[in-house]
Amino acid sequence: MVLISLFSNVIYEYSLVCVDQILFQQKHFQTHLTM
Repeated sequence: MVLISLFSNVIYEYSLVCVDQILFQQKHFQTHLTM
């Protein structure tokens, strides 16, 4: 049970990082477009 919660926690953290990266890249791309 602890292993499962730990695993889901890792997946959650990883997905947060992925979403953060995607949003950052989109923002970066948009600023390049506006320039």
